[in-house]
Amino acid sequence: MTKILISTSSRHTPVDQPSGHIIVYDLEARKILRTCEIIEPPYRVENPNPRGGLRGSKGISIDGDRIAISNASTMFLYDKDWNPECYFFHPSCAGVHDIVLDGETVWVTSARNDVLCQLDFKGNLLKYHDTRTFSKILQDPKWNPPVYLTKDDLVKGKIDFRDPRTHDEVMADAAHTNGLAMMANGDLLLSTGLLKYQGHQRLLYIKNWLIRYHLWGILESVNRFFRVRMKSMENRHSGELVVQPAKGFSAIFRVDKAGNVSKVLTLPDATAPSHSVRALKDGSAIYLKTTTGELYHFNPENGEILSVHQLGEKFLRGAVEMPDGTLMLGDNNRFIHFDLKAGKVLFTDFSSSDTKEAIFDIAILPDHYSLPPISFVSHHEKLMPVNQL
Repeated sequence: MTKILISTSSRHTPVDQPSGHIIVYDLEARKILRTCEIIEPPYRVENPNPRGGLRGSKGISIDGDRIAISNASTMFLYDKDWNPECYFFHPSCAGVHDIVLDGETVWVTSARNDVLCQLDFKGNLLKYHDTRTFSKILQDPKWNPPVYLTKDDLVKGKIDFRDPRTHDEVMADAAHTNGLAMMANGDLLLSTGLLKYQGHQRLLYIKNWLIRYHLWGILESVNRFFRVRMKSMENRHSGELVVQPAKGFSAIFRVDKAGNVSKVLTLPDATAPSHSVRALKDGSAIYLKTTTGELYHFNPENGEILSVHQLGEKFLRGAVEMPDGTLMLGDNNRFIHFDLKAGKVLFTDFSSSDTKEAIFDIAILPDHYSLPPISFVSHHEKLMPVNQL
């Protein structure tokens, strides 16, 4: 039996309801074995964003007999039988996306403030990369965001980014640092999913104002009306506006063990963050351009694009390489089994009947692992008060 572990995040979820799950899927039987309720992050009630923000389960990382999962701000560590070992967080890490276990530490992408953090299992910040400083590598005159946090600010957690009331979300997120993969030699591939130009940020202020005053839903309804009548929108992610007033771009960087950073690849014309950079066993890598629903297969040594495949219909995010070299990908609540070498979709299925519950991350659950608990909330209550998380 091949068990696929899936994290999900739901849009427009009431604050008293689970905003995401951990799902176990039997690949051969093509059926869901378990759907698990996650522990919600603190301050969720303070975030008005119905699509992103603090909702849902996020990154998954497995290393031997240890597994880490995260919500938007807290990492939870378990053994192979899902016994809790510890949980930890750092105020400078929020909007968590991908996580990667590395020995007795974990690398965390903090999309809320453009930072890649390395934490120990007590939540101490050991190393970090402020991706705003990568503007020196990109040398794009239109993307040169000011320094937002000093080293002292980051290490001491001067701003608690877990709480959306402590900072300006639009100003803090200029790069959306969201994707991470470790290569065979220990180098990291790091995605800045959406680098936003200054004009783009101004428009996000307007969008947030419309959301706060419950006007964004009207605009989305009008947008859906025109989308279904435009053939040019068929292969764009389902939330993209017909009239797109601003575009950014996505970029992948390589961070070696010494901390040196180099540019690998940039993808223009992004209106939504790109996701899920993954290193493959043959030394190549993939990246999901969510804006267009395309999978990019590339050489991480020189950035050469090897192939591009149109796969996403709604929101392409989440990817893992299977033992046979095929890929499992997420596309909103649908997952796709894809043969990259043949360029062929093997089959598709659904992680949920709820179209608002989208796949976030995907991993292979090793054979010797038990199934996770039906509720992580009640599971942790045996050891610690969940309200202290």
